[in-house]
Amino acid sequence: MRAYALLTAAQSVVLLAAFLTFISKDMKSWESAAYSLYLSYAVIGFIAVIYLRDYIKLRFERSWAKKIMRYSLIIFPGAVAATFMGVDRILINKFMTTADVGIYNAYFLPSITVAVMLWTIINAAFFPYASKSDDKLALLP
Repeated sequence: MRAYALLTAAQSVVLLAAFLTFISKDMKSWESAAYSLYLSYAVIGFIAVIYLRDYIKLRFERSWAKKIMRYSLIIFPGAVAATFMGVDRILINKFMTTADVGIYNAYFLPSITVAVMLWTIINAAFFPYASKSDDKLALLP
């Protein structure tokens, strides 16, 4: 858990450093944010692979593949829905003005941000605690 927290903090530092570097090189567009994000994920991914190299074994087991496929079928509708996340803005822009799309985003994005923040808090605090707990039934209300 401590290593995860350190990697999350390191990713933020790499992201900020890369973003400021791109901005200082007069790359003031969406590309600076995208490249910064890609770079931070690549650096942290590389560090995580090095840290976990003793635990990573490249072998194929049919029983695990079946289990993974069974669980992945459960989330398939969510993956399809995530694919079409921007369609609402395209449709609004087709029938209304660009200003209306901006107003829609001004109300839509904060609501999504609150939901993502709540999920991040639960994911970072509750799940490690729950997985370490011996009495899992006591965690349920």
